[in-house]
Amino acid sequence: MSSKQCTVAKSSTESEYIAASEASSEAVWMKRFIVELGVVPSALDPLVIYCDNTGAIANAKEPMSHKKLKHIKLRFHSIREYIEDGEVEICKIMASPSINFNQFLEKEKLKSNGSNFTDWFRHVRIFLNGGNLQYVLEAPLGPPPPPAVSEDVKNVYETRVIRYSQVQCAILCSLEAELQKRFEHHDPYELVHELKTIFETHAAMESYEASKHFFGCMMEEGSSVSEHVLAMSGHAKKLSDLGIVIPNQLGIHRVLQSLPPSYKNFVMNYNMQNMNKELPELFSMLKSAEVEIKKENQVLMVNKTTSFKKQGGRHRGGKKVAAPPEKPKAGPKPDTVCYYCKEKGHWKRNCSKYLADLKSGLIKKKGTAE
Repeated sequence: MSSKQCTVAKSSTESEYIAASEASSEAVWMKRFIVELGVVPSALDPLVIYCDNTGAIANAKEPMSHKKLKHIKLRFHSIREYIEDGEVEICKIMASPSINFNQFLEKEKLKSNGSNFTDWFRHVRIFLNGGNLQYVLEAPLGPPPPPAVSEDVKNVYETRVIRYSQVQCAILCSLEAELQKRFEHHDPYELVHELKTIFETHAAMESYEASKHFFGCMMEEGSSVSEHVLAMSGHAKKLSDLGIVIPNQLGIHRVLQSLPPSYKNFVMNYNMQNMNKELPELFSMLKSAEVEIKKENQVLMVNKTTSFKKQGGRHRGGKKVAAPPEKPKAGPKPDTVCYYCKEKGHWKRNCSKYLADLKSGLIKKKGTAE
């Protein structure tokens, strides 16, 4: 390509200049061929070649730049002749951002029932942010500019058309067949806006369930603090994916409130020392506290067992002393004579005649005033 070196061009600008020249040669040949075949009666309008390198465009259009390219072989300067003859017009286009379509399309497609809409929409946002194309979902493309505007304005609009078309194709490929047919002729802004209108009710239910689990989760006494904190982290992550971010301080308070009574001292110390930790740091502290709490519980169990063994009675000589049996209460003997009725077999206090006379007032108890 160059008379100075036969391997590569001196710069990327020269490479793009040569590429634009080759593209213009092929385009002009194809245009002339179509006209000769009679497919179109004539083609008077110039062919437009787009290039994202300002230096390459200057090398093709401005004679002052031609002196710098004398080392490039003559056949690669054909674009200059085409521009002078009005057959080709070279225009500036913004460089295309790097978009990883393959990685995006490897994700799960949006199901027709919208059950995975939240995850799908998160992947769409990540995909667009990676290519600086998030503006596609913020506003529709809009009508083309009027003919009287400058070439720069036209080029910007043409660039946006290309970007919107790329995003539209990518999003359509990420839908199941039924949704593809329904939204085939929607631009990406309208497409995503309508999908959100249809399926965001499901997302609202998901966020409600996730918040319910997060704010209602309570750790059972004796269970693993690791499993508990990981479960709460999962609920918080789900809310974050749905666009509801839990502030760090609120998340810490919720974790502390969900702990069982055995962590009461830990919670008190944490609040009194006004600790301001991140969730991973709190998790590490809880793991250490869990070990200490288990040790304390084991000591308490041993003390209770020892106390229970000591409650059987006093020991003498290593043997247990049995408690003396209770003596049965003595009653009146058969030959006992009642002092009131003079009959045998009962005492005066149990005598029915005595009790009846006492009740009727015929007699009075000794020691009672008249």
